[in-house]
Amino acid sequence: MQKQKTVFIGSADEGGFPNIKAMFTPRKIDGNCFYFTANTSSMRSQQFMKNPKASIYFYNRGRFKYEGIMLTYAH
Repeated sequence: MQKQKTVFIGSADEGGFPNIKAMFTPRKIDGNCFYFTANTSSMRSQQFMKNPKASIYFYNRGRFKYEGIMLTYAH
């Protein structure tokens, strides 16, 4: 996961619909905690403050196949 340059994060909007965004890899991974950099005034940050349900998708593009892992959080 730490070798990837891009990761996809998912949040839920006010209507409960999924919003997916490509971001740079987390600036820090500490156990089960993933730390991303964003402004607190950004739309994504506001969505997480209202609804902490989230997903993170890491993928590795191999020569013949893709490998991926999706992590979810629901507090």
